[in-house]
Amino acid sequence: MKIKKDDFVQIISGNMKGKKGKVLSVCRKKNSVIIENTGYFQKHIKSQIYKKHPEGGIIKIPKSIHISNVMLISNILKRPVRCGFVRKNNTKFRVAKGKNISSVLIK
Repeated sequence: MKIKKDDFVQIISGNMKGKKGKVLSVCRKKNSVIIENTGYFQKHIKSQIYKKHPEGGIIKIPKSIHISNVMLISNILKRPVRCGFVRKNNTKFRVAKGKNISSVLIK
C-alpha cells in the first residue's frame, strides 16, 4: 500500500471530491482508508446496549473510502502526486511521480 497512517491525502472522486485530511486508519483487507473530518454516518442505538453509550441516542461513525479514490499530498510540492517506490542501499523510499517531477522523496 502506498498510503499509510498519518499521511495527508486529497479525495479525488465521489461526493466529497476535493476535501483534504489526515489518514486515521488503513484497512488492508478492504483496501480502504478513514480520513478525519470527511465522511460520517449516523447510527441510532438503544439505551443500555453498548457500554460506551449507556444513554443511547445518535452517534457518528466515520466512513471508509476506497484507496483508489484518494491521492497522496506531498509535503515538499504541496500538491497531490502519484506515488512510487525506489530502493537505495537496501532501504525502500516513497517517491513522487508525474510530469515536471524529478524523484522527490515523500515524507
